[in-house]
Amino acid sequence: AGRAAASLHPEPNRSIGTILKIKTLAGGSAADSRYVDGVVCRLRLADKRMATRLPSPRILLLDCALEHEAGGVSTSLEGLGRQEDEHMTMVVAELAKLRVDLLLVSGSVCFTAKTKLLEAKIALVVKVKPQLLHRLARVCGTVVYRSPAQVLGAQP
Repeated sequence: AGRAAASLHPEPNRSIGTILKIKTLAGGSAADSRYVDGVVCRLRLADKRMATRLPSPRILLLDCALEHEAGGVSTSLEGLGRQEDEHMTMVVAELAKLRVDLLLVSGSVCFTAKTKLLEAKIALVVKVKPQLLHRLARVCGTVVYRSPAQVLGAQP
């Protein structure tokens, strides 16, 4: 309890309950209790071939979907598919330049992006609750981006 109290710093006028969570496991005793400094959550990777062990990962948090947005009226599905492929290739290449190891996204991710991320060896978790993204950002000392454009330096 002393370690927990020393490491937690709630914002002024906020309850300690907003940052401290106590979980009870069935069949466990009080002697089995452990303090974990950080966030404990259960997430599932988008593809089973993605890396499950990442020592000291570089994490990127996106509070949006990772999909291609058609800018206008497309004349064919082939053209739209080609645009999506080019756009996702560019986005994943930029993420690879940033050496991102783990990408957590609150929305869905198109198949093309999943494939490109797998090829770039970037682990992907989709449909992460925004509340969890913000909790992870607070613990990691980072921000949650609202779009890939914001990460790459452009305005969202």
